[in-house]
Amino acid sequence: MQISRKIHNLTQRYILSSVQIQLAVIAVLVTLFVTVFPWNTGAAHAQTFAVARTCNTSDKAYLIRRNDTLSHIAEHYRLPWQPLATYNQLANPNLIYAGDTLCIPKKNTQAAPPATQDTGSLSGSDFQPTAIPTVPPIPTMPPIPTVPPISTVDAGGNNASAATGSYNPYPYGQCTWWADQRYYQLHGVYVPWTSNSDAWLWTSRAEEFGWHVSSKPTVGAIMDMQPDVQGASGLGHVAVVEQVLGDGEIIASSMNWGADPSAVTDFQFTPGPGITFITR
Repeated sequence: MQISRKIHNLTQRYILSSVQIQLAVIAVLVTLFVTVFPWNTGAAHAQTFAVARTCNTSDKAYLIRRNDTLSHIAEHYRLPWQPLATYNQLANPNLIYAGDTLCIPKKNTQAAPPATQDTGSLSGSDFQPTAIPTVPPIPTMPPIPTVPPISTVDAGGNNASAATGSYNPYPYGQCTWWADQRYYQLHGVYVPWTSNSDAWLWTSRAEEFGWHVSSKPTVGAIMDMQPDVQGASGLGHVAVVEQVLGDGEIIASSMNWGADPSAVTDFQFTPGPGITFITR
């Protein structure tokens, strides 16, 4: 009887040990399967790496700053924005990011687009971490030039009920930024249009917001020049009238005009076709 019990106990222990071994083997196989064949639950959101852009030696490398737009960068370099977007292989010209590099080609050249290195789309176990390149800090905006205010304003052309803006939305250094900032210095209000507002569109945008548009210059008015008029670029140019001379010529202050685009300069202009003057 005791011998039978011993044999029974040994049999139960053997069976239990076999089950434990089988469970351990299954656990190992499951672990190996998960490691070798990970579940890809994020296939619809696979992480895509950016395209590294290297400019040609003849290009100018422009570091995109906060609040930059492609049209304003193109205007700064006197280039149409569409070829600039194509040259930089931008899938969506409305999406550029601060810290990225934009390649500015020389004018009247047929240079090949800048070389790119597409690192592809990686996800799951294919992902190999790499060092993140250090992005140079965004340059600090220089102090706003101080210009003495002008006491003379166009009392007859102002419209006190017209809409006004609450801030200057334009990139520093552009002619649109200076025109909005100088008008605020003189009259205490910003222009209200913030979209569809390249320089040559300011006349139509002013009319839409109930501002006064005239062909007659007045001190303190915004001068709006259409494309290619008296040296304006393909996006036009805006400035602010500082003086009206006796012969009808005007002196207007502006930025992004002349040898130093970042400086505020005064130039003489002739009122005529393609030029309008905007006041509130």
